[in-house]
Amino acid sequence: MRVAVFGAGGFLGAWTVRALLAAGHDVVGVVRPTTDLWRVGGLPALTLISQASEEWPSIVERGRFEIVMLLDWEGVASSTRNDEIQWSNLERHRLLVEAAAEAGVRRVVGLGSQAEYGARTNRSDEESPTNPETTYGEAKVAAMLQLRNQCELLGLAWVWARVFSVYGPMDNAGMLLASIAGSLGSNVDVALSSGQQRWSYLYASDAGAALATLATAAQAGGIVNVGHPIAPPLREIVEQFASNFDSGGRLLFAPAPADPSEIAHLEPATLRLLALGWTPEVSQAHGLSTTADWLTGHGVTDPYFASLQLPRPAGAREQN
Repeated sequence: MRVAVFGAGGFLGAWTVRALLAAGHDVVGVVRPTTDLWRVGGLPALTLISQASEEWPSIVERGRFEIVMLLDWEGVASSTRNDEIQWSNLERHRLLVEAAAEAGVRRVVGLGSQAEYGARTNRSDEESPTNPETTYGEAKVAAMLQLRNQCELLGLAWVWARVFSVYGPMDNAGMLLASIAGSLGSNVDVALSSGQQRWSYLYASDAGAALATLATAAQAGGIVNVGHPIAPPLREIVEQFASNFDSGGRLLFAPAPADPSEIAHLEPATLRLLALGWTPEVSQAHGLSTTADWLTGHGVTDPYFASLQLPRPAGAREQN
């Protein structure tokens, strides 16, 4: 299939591109001129187009794509989660869906987030009510409704991939595991919550494969949770990750809540995704040790292209 991936230079975009290429699809990655291409530069058979987002609809109109994936989103940094920039994404996506309909595209895939559900104390399935607590979450819900309504009106198939926590090499700076690695690498103690919350943590290559499945599987449609089917306590994940470091720094967990009902669940029901034939392949132990290797500057082989190593951003500080 010929697939356009808007936002190919981002963390999820770069892993999705790899999964699609490895499966033999014809992939065109679309990015802004300001995007640093360190995650995708040098990938074999990937066509990259760097143009201002105002020009993106014209790429769809002339691209002869079967699938269009909207994996771009302005305002993903934690510091911008309540900024008005979140709402700017909707008009850009509206125009891309309109162009897709005019160009005869078969399916549009949008990128959602667990933030749409808000804080929950039990597992979330696709029918669970949305209760976003940030502008980011509110804008994602609005983008989903816009995509659904627009595609149904225009006769386009659509998928909304509601992604839970993803980790691994090439992740954005400042995320939890990167912060822990930085502190432990400097022999500094790490202050943490109790870690009792249930946390679905999906390794990046498995997330890329899931999104590629949602783009290309004939039966895919509607809202689909993307996450690991098993959600252990976060403390278990953090302690296993920290075991990869020989550090004088300690993990300092806060006391557990007195009321167990206050323990949050970032835990998706994944039956819809599993029914499409996808299953996670990377064990928690292997994913965490590989992430630790990458964060500390060790060479990590690209799981999709064995002749390549997973790149690092220019100027990345290596920790020993």
